[in-house]
Amino acid sequence: MVAGRLSVSVDDGNASDPDKGASYHANEAAKSTGGYLMKGRNSRTVAAGVAILVVACAPDGAVDREADREAIASMYAERSERMQGGSSLEDVLEAYMSVLPEDVVWMPQNSPPLVGKQAVESWARDFFARYSLDVDSLPMDILEIGTDLALRRWRSVGRYIPSDGSEPVPYDQKYVDCLRKTTDGSWQVVMHMWSSNNADATIWDERP
Repeated sequence: MVAGRLSVSVDDGNASDPDKGASYHANEAAKSTGGYLMKGRNSRTVAAGVAILVVACAPDGAVDREADREAIASMYAERSERMQGGSSLEDVLEAYMSVLPEDVVWMPQNSPPLVGKQAVESWARDFFARYSLDVDSLPMDILEIGTDLALRRWRSVGRYIPSDGSEPVPYDQKYVDCLRKTTDGSWQVVMHMWSSNNADATIWDERP
């Protein structure tokens, strides 16, 4: 399960029982879930950790996972369709970047991470100036959804079409994406990483 954002404050006392500190109440929470805590100088830190664990694993009935699943699947499908149907580099870039926040992180194969939307757009502009995309398969595979974060593991098969007219480059790649839900209920890709399933693939050995 993917937990959402969480803020935890740990005090030495408790409003309902000032004689019992955070470690006591965390121990009580741990007992209720079949766990236990070690006592010691770091009990305050451990208590905070257990509080995070207990809350993160708590049921979140307000989450409509089926609706979120459909929204995420639609987002990917529409983006892919727009990218493949783009009549210009700017059309492709607009589709590619449309679901990325300012703090996005991209982790290409055989390259350092790209941090921030501007860095990703610079990379994407160079790549899609050299290749267009022809997708055969884009399944959802594994999708774990939390309150405002989701994790997607997936595979895509298709071809990169060189803009210089040379032969298409087949690809078969695996991906992991972390998504974040926005205030309007839509989803954005905040982290994206991939690598080839074909040991002979050389496209990601290229450098701009």
